[in-house]
Amino acid sequence: TRFVRVDFTTYNPSANLFGHVEFFVELDNTGKLWPSTRVTTMKTEAYLNSTRDYVQIVLEIVVMIGVIMYAVGLIKDIAEVKTRTGKYSSFFKSFWGWVDFGLVLFYVMDFCIWVAIIADPVRTSISLNLGPAIAATATDAASRQVPLDTLTRDGVS
Repeated sequence: TRFVRVDFTTYNPSANLFGHVEFFVELDNTGKLWPSTRVTTMKTEAYLNSTRDYVQIVLEIVVMIGVIMYAVGLIKDIAEVKTRTGKYSSFFKSFWGWVDFGLVLFYVMDFCIWVAIIADPVRTSISLNLGPAIAATATDAASRQVPLDTLTRDGVS
C-alpha cells in the first residue's frame, strides 16, 4: 500500500456549517509515513435568520450607499475641474486626486468581491493543513500525537 486517503463530510445544524475533512497518509520508500490533513468548513447560507446577520446586511448596505455617494462626489469634482480648466487630466495633477480615485477604485473592487462571495454557493472560511512537518516512522505512526502548533491556516504557518 502506497497511501491511504480518508474523506468525510459532517454537518453541524446548530452552527449551520458543513465540515469536510481530508486525511492522507503516504508511505515513502524508506518506511516513513507522511500524514497530511485538511479541514475545511463552510456556511450553507451567507445570511441566516439571526439578528447578527440582519445587522450585518444593513451595515453592508449602508457602506455601499456611502461608497456610491463618495463615487458620485468624485465624479462631480472631476467634472468641476474639467469645466474650470478644460481638461480631465487637471484633476489628476494633484496627489489627493489620485488618492480619491484610488479609494473609489478599491471600493468598487471590494464591492465586486462582496458580490462574488454572496453569489458563490461554496463559501470556505477555515482551512487547516497538517503537512509533512509531522512525519513519523512506521513504528510510531499509530501513536503519533499531532501538536496544536503544527496547525496552519490556509497553508501558511
